[in-house]
Amino acid sequence: VYFGSFDRKFYAVDKTTGEDAWAEPFAGGNWFWTTAVADGGTIYVGCLDHKVYALDAASGTLKCSFTTDSSIMAPPVLADRPGDDDVLGTADDEPILIVATSNGSVYGLDPVDLSNDQWASHTSVNQPIQSPMGVYGEFVYVYGTMSKLAAVRVNNGTAAWTTNTAE
Repeated sequence: VYFGSFDRKFYAVDKTTGEDAWAEPFAGGNWFWTTAVADGGTIYVGCLDHKVYALDAASGTLKCSFTTDSSIMAPPVLADRPGDDDVLGTADDEPILIVATSNGSVYGLDPVDLSNDQWASHTSVNQPIQSPMGVYGEFVYVYGTMSKLAAVRVNNGTAAWTTNTAE
């Protein structure tokens, strides 16, 4: 079980015994507000210190990190984006880690090396993002604190549409 805490640490415990799974918890620069997402041997977690971290699932050691322009309160999500054939659901699809910040920026990162932004530039949905995102097909759906839902294209980060849910 992986979880962050208000003591600026990220923990792993054995789900059967509750004992620490790592020798030491991972220490971040601020609170870990988000839940984590796991993929194989890597755990991805956002932090209020403006960073998303990729941690080794077995040891908790840092693999890499990416600094965003604001704190991260929404859990990151993993998605597939079309490869060279531009068709989603084929063998050349590529994974992408999508991270949203509390000032409305949405990033598409290479999960192997978080320092490599996969989109030409990050997208802004012009509202703070604190709730979980959802991925379906070629879109990631982002809901912000100003009651607007935005559909962002996974392949290039451009916004397809935005709707106001408060009306």
